[in-house]
Order: sequence, then C-alpha cells, then structure tokens
Amino acid sequence: MWKITKIEPKIKTLPQRKKVAAYARVSMETERPHHSLSAQVSYYSELIQKNPEWEYAGVYADEGITGTSTMKRP
Repeated sequence: MWKITKIEPKIKTLPQRKKVAAYARVSMETERPHHSLSAQVSYYSELIQKNPEWEYAGVYADEGITGTSTMKRP
C-alpha cells in the first residue's frame, strides 16, 4: 500500500505596510518664517514616502487656528 504525504506550500506573507499620515500646523505669527506650513508638508510627505514600510496616507494641515482664542476658529 502506498503512503501519500501532502506537503503544504510555504506561503510567504508580505509584511503589511502601515498607513502613515502627518499633521502640520503653524499657530503663531512668530513661528511662520522658521517653520512654514509648506516646508512642514514637504518634509513630512517626503519622509513618509521614502520609508518602504509605510503607506503614504497624506499630510493634514492647519494654519493659524489657535487653541487659546476663538477669534480665528471656524
């Protein structure tokens, strides 16, 4: 009598990439020249997209909305 052994294939699962997003904001007028919103968006977009383990989910931006005053809030 024949003995049959089933050999299961070894399936290599690809590691799942993490979805990564960044949040950029400049809240005070004095911060703007040194840490402009566009510079932050550019920096974090590039940083996230360079990492092969991350999936780029976007950069969310908030300019000039302060948590200490209700004047500029929508």
